Amino acid sequence: MGSQPSSRKEESVKALLLSHSNGGGGAGRATDRLFNSISENTEIDMRMHVDFKHSQDPRVFTNSGPGSRQLRSLRIHSDGIPALLSRHDSPHLFSPGRVSALTARKIDSLGADVLNVHWINFNYLSIETMGKIKTPFVWTLHDMWAVTGGMHYEPDHICTLANNYTGIEKWVISRKLAHWRKPFHVVTPSSWLSEVVKASEIGSSWSVTTIPNPLDVNLYKPLENAHAAGSRKKVIVSLGGDLSDPRKGFDLLKNALPLVKEPIQLLVLGHDHAPTDWPREMPPTQWLGYLNDEELVQAYSQGDLAVVPSRQDNLPQTATEAVACGLPVVAFNIGGLSDIVESGVNGYLAAAGDAQDLAHGIDLILSDHQLSAQMGFNGRQRAKTKWSPKIIAKQYKEVFNAARTTGGH
Repeated sequence: MGSQPSSRKEESVKALLLSHSNGGGGAGRATDRLFNSISENTEIDMRMHVDFKHSQDPRVFTNSGPGSRQLRSLRIHSDGIPALLSRHDSPHLFSPGRVSALTARKIDSLGADVLNVHWINFNYLSIETMGKIKTPFVWTLHDMWAVTGGMHYEPDHICTLANNYTGIEKWVISRKLAHWRKPFHVVTPSSWLSEVVKASEIGSSWSVTTIPNPLDVNLYKPLENAHAAGSRKKVIVSLGGDLSDPRKGFDLLKNALPLVKEPIQLLVLGHDHAPTDWPREMPPTQWLGYLNDEELVQAYSQGDLAVVPSRQDNLPQTATEAVACGLPVVAFNIGGLSDIVESGVNGYLAAAGDAQDLAHGIDLILSDHQLSAQMGFNGRQRAKTKWSPKIIAKQYKEVFNAARTTGGH
């Protein structure tokens, strides 16, 4: 008798994703979407270790046992101590990467053929631990931290040379250079972040692949008859996170909206009430708070247009979600937004930081129904061809196989 064929499970590659969380913020949500995309569209045997678990999926696990929650809390809160002691200008946007939830030995003992490392800050993985891991790994970057002196975002040119840093940031990047001797293989969701990595001293020798975050385009899609009637055009705005962070462009949005000539109503995602400095002259506004996927689709389908006012961003999911739901997107021509929006085709890219141009883009689209409809259709086609889970899963499978062949780092 011939030998029985081995099962698909036995043949499959075992991959372990490492992430601070699998939900909550943008990086956690993107990681969870990728985890499910690869699981559902390849034969890869997927598991994930996180600090914060936001699902009931048994394949996702975290540290447990007596005192584990207390130790986690201590680790997370200690992340900001070095920056506070050194009186860093932006202590809440800085991570020293000094402590780990897992040792490299523990990670290597988990039996994975390949690791996919995601957002590792809040002392989830330290710089030193990253350098000691022997299992081949691919590092998916969700911000600039990997190639900076500890900041998650900073002006693109600052991280080109390690000598540009002083003080605590010099300490952080010196540790990276000392412990990351072998080149890493990284995935960046946007072309912009790829260029940032390649231009940096620390990442110039790394293998860099650009693969966008996946999005379930069968869930995020235009809904028929969902648009609410009304004389005012509805503009979707996401204001997630800290509104005092200049990177999010909240101040630019406040400057732009009074300049919009079309009568509009705002639907705001991410906050359930107006901030104290919300100007009285703003258009009528609904504060929708934090929504799950199904609720987000319903919200997008009420809109005529979405605005993403970031000064600097990687590949904001608010923009990809809106595009997939058939909304034109108006944003600044910065970061990864040029990967999402092709100006004049599926939205409008205003000059960086120009609030008046942002208002012009909003008026341009809302004043022309035919143009708006065509942009929405173009965006939907773009979403299906660029961010479909099946397409992204195939690209990650190729990267995982390459990492296993070359050792990954």
